[in-house]
Amino acid sequence: MHGKGAGGSGPGDREAFLFEEGRALLWWYVEEVRGAFPDDPSDPRAPLFPSERLAKSLAGIDGLLAPPVVPDTFRRALKMASHEYLRGPVSELFPHLMRHACATHNYEAGMPLWDVQVLLGHVWASTTVGISRPRRATRSGRAWSLPGERFAG
Repeated sequence: MHGKGAGGSGPGDREAFLFEEGRALLWWYVEEVRGAFPDDPSDPRAPLFPSERLAKSLAGIDGLLAPPVVPDTFRRALKMASHEYLRGPVSELFPHLMRHACATHNYEAGMPLWDVQVLLGHVWASTTVGISRPRRATRSGRAWSLPGERFAG
């Protein structure tokens, strides 16, 4: 995924990780939905998430690949779906929030801070500490207000 970056890091490739439940959801999509698009999903150049918008004049051409969903389309769809389905303290999702959530959930599940740092591709641990903010008790039963306290304690 190509992200915008923050704090002067500039645009660059970012990895997006799935929650545990995401694996089953992704397989469902690949097996049940992806094949419904007009291109050949087994083509190595085919995008995982193709756009539904293919010009009608091009639709009958064999071997044509559907264009990938562009980031803005994904952001809008995520925002609309979150407004429709989320009923809680978080009412709007966006890709970077999901990245923060993944880091926090991994940290709360016991992943060492340094491993979360590597997973996110951060150079500085202080960047990771600013992203991973657990809000409830960890498996040990002790709650920390910041990851740095867990590391120091």
